Amino acid sequence: MIKISKTSLLSFLMLASTYPAFAAPLDDYKTGVTAYQNKNYRLAASCLQRATDAGYSSTAAWMYLGHAYTGLGERANAIKAYQGLISNFKGTPEAAQAYTYAIRLDPNAMKSISTQAPAAAGVAQSARPTATAQIPYRDRIIVVPPTKNHPPVSSSLVAAVRAALGRLPRNVYDILNNSGATVNLAPNIEDKWPGSGDGDKPNSPGATLGEEGGRTYGRDIYLYERKKFKGSDELSEARSTDQVISTLYHEIGHAVDDSLNVYSKDKQVQEIFRQDWSNFPANLKSEYNYFSDPAEACAEIVGSMLGKTDHAALAENMPRLRNWLKTKLRI
Repeated sequence: MIKISKTSLLSFLMLASTYPAFAAPLDDYKTGVTAYQNKNYRLAASCLQRATDAGYSSTAAWMYLGHAYTGLGERANAIKAYQGLISNFKGTPEAAQAYTYAIRLDPNAMKSISTQAPAAAGVAQSARPTATAQIPYRDRIIVVPPTKNHPPVSSSLVAAVRAALGRLPRNVYDILNNSGATVNLAPNIEDKWPGSGDGDKPNSPGATLGEEGGRTYGRDIYLYERKKFKGSDELSEARSTDQVISTLYHEIGHAVDDSLNVYSKDKQVQEIFRQDWSNFPANLKSEYNYFSDPAEACAEIVGSMLGKTDHAALAENMPRLRNWLKTKLRI
């Protein structure tokens, strides 16, 4: 028979009695994440708040808590959650993302931790025209959490996008850095804007938004790692890194356009475009019809200057527009 001393038995009983206290926060976290993915933001916020209050601290827990409060429209609580992530995980990409989310809710809300936010993002405190621009552009990558059991964005893609941003020509980088532009990565558009995936893609008959690899709104780029199958929540296998980076270069063309007051709508640029398009090879016009919009042509030509290799004939056969953009952007 094994003998157990009273002291050992008491220690064992104390450890056993405290075990549920350690397990409960993890359970709350898991329940909270599931609730968030099901758009039950009230339950998500309640569970995730309990988890973090009980000491369950991870970048994901704080980020989901901020997102849940954002979904409820409780901006003050959302900012507090993002501040918690920044304070506890300084110097991480997630801290930089949390800072971006917080200042979008209220640009003045982060003044109380102004010494923490630059440290979290790893940047110098140089003046920028927007609060977002306090974070270097290559670190201004926002990863959208998955929904509907979709696979999350791969860490390798995040690293590849960050590296691509760091390789941009200095003048292009500075334009985007100073304008407060962002890059957002999501499994699919459906994860960012539920219900939009089966919507028609503009100027592309028969194509859907869930099938495209990216889109830019103003100077905010959205890249999607996987294609959504129409009429289903299922996603395809991940696009190759090269495919996503190629899309990134095109979308950077749009973001630069917006950052410089939308030069694609300038009368001079549109006249230059018309001259080139009128001389565009007739046998290629059908294939390149998507770029009959000056904004799309400008974005694609800028993308080709950055390293995009498909649709090479566009830049080759639009020499006036290419030269104008090259001079404008000093590439």
